Amino acid sequence: MSPRTRIFSSSLETLRSRLSAAYKGINVLILREGAEDFFWKGNVQALENQGVDLDIHHIFPKAWCEQNKIPAKVYDSIINKTPISYKANRMIGSDPPSTYLQRLQKHKQVQIGDGAMNAIVEGHCIPSAPLRADDFDAFYRQRKQRLLEIIEKAIGKKVLLESVDHAVPA
Repeated sequence: MSPRTRIFSSSLETLRSRLSAAYKGINVLILREGAEDFFWKGNVQALENQGVDLDIHHIFPKAWCEQNKIPAKVYDSIINKTPISYKANRMIGSDPPSTYLQRLQKHKQVQIGDGAMNAIVEGHCIPSAPLRADDFDAFYRQRKQRLLEIIEKAIGKKVLLESVDHAVPA
């Protein structure tokens, strides 16, 4: 394999710029998996076509991460971001996932159970159990693995794994 075709798993940890082709590509792969919006419960691609304001937002909010001393280089990576609507992002605010998921589920326009919300979250390659437990470390490791799996599926090659000690703070 030539150096040009090598993709390293640690690359996900360095993707922070929404202008990068790799960043955009990963979000396209998430959309291709059928991601639905946390609030509107509709397919994100279809919502975008209908003019719903969508963007890439933090899954564990920035303010929560800073309060919990998670470095910006970790919480700002693509591993902690996903495409959702402006409305969903506003409802997330700075609260931990355990709080914002319940608030979303109970909203009069959403009203869904844990199973249905877990399915929406899982559709974004987000592990629901650590998300609901506010366990950033487990979430980060599992989400990274899921993103690597959809990348491998798309490119038809294994992603090269290497040990990176700085990925998730202890």
